[in-house]
Amino acid sequence: MRIPYYRLADQANVFIRNESARAYPSETGGILIGKFINNCVVITRAVGPGLNAQHASNHFRRDGEYSQQILDTFVMESNGEYDYLGEWHSHPAPCGPSTTDIAAIRWIANNKKYSVNHPVMALCTRESADSWLVSLYLFDERRLRRMKPCVMD
Repeated sequence: MRIPYYRLADQANVFIRNESARAYPSETGGILIGKFINNCVVITRAVGPGLNAQHASNHFRRDGEYSQQILDTFVMESNGEYDYLGEWHSHPAPCGPSTTDIAAIRWIANNKKYSVNHPVMALCTRESADSWLVSLYLFDERRLRRMKPCVMD
C-alpha cells in the first residue's frame, strides 16, 4: 500500500503543537483519528495523552483507556467513517523517529487489536524556543516512510 500524502486538519495540527509546547521539556502524545482517501491519509482529529499518561524527557506512554474511550465515541458519532490511524508524540529536541518509535509503530502494524496495517506516526519536534514542526510518517513495507502534504478539493 503506497500512500505518499497526508492532510492534517488545522485543528489537529494546532492541538499537537500546543500540547507539545505545554509538556516541554517532556515528551507527550496521543492518537490520530481520520480516514484513508485514495493515496492520502486524512487526519481529522488528534487526541491528547489522558490523565494517566507517563511523560519523561525521552519517553512517553499514553493513557490507553482514555484514548480508547475517545476513539469509540468518534467512531460511533461518524458511523464508522473515521477511525484510529496511528499515534502522535513529541520530541523535545529536533530529531527524527527513534528506533523505539519505529519498533512501536511496527508493533501496532502487527497487532490485530489495532486493525490498521499501515499506521501513521506524527512526530512533533521542537525546532526553536517558539517553533514546533509536525512531520508525518506511514509504516509501509516494514519501514517508516515520510509523507508529503496533499491538496484536496
